[in-house]
Amino acid sequence: MSGKRKTTTEYGFTLAELLIVVAIIAVLVAISIPILNNKLEKSRESTDIANMRSAYALAVSIHTSEDEVDGHTFSEGITFYYDADKGVFKAAEDGI
Repeated sequence: MSGKRKTTTEYGFTLAELLIVVAIIAVLVAISIPILNNKLEKSRESTDIANMRSAYALAVSIHTSEDEVDGHTFSEGITFYYDADKGVFKAAEDGI
């Protein structure tokens, strides 16, 4: 026996360990992307439904109270549209 002792201290990760971690992360991302897309689509549908309910409620309110929208009433046969950003009805102009 020689009097020297071999001491090895290893720091860091091996390439195989890093590849395994990257593969696990890739699998998790691949699973989560379709789930995220489904949730986004459901939230868009919920927003559309809420906007339609608001438009309906506002139309019923205006129609029953005979209020005017942009100087016109519903009984005039004019087409109206609902501006969801502002939450109001507007009379459709020619060409819309």
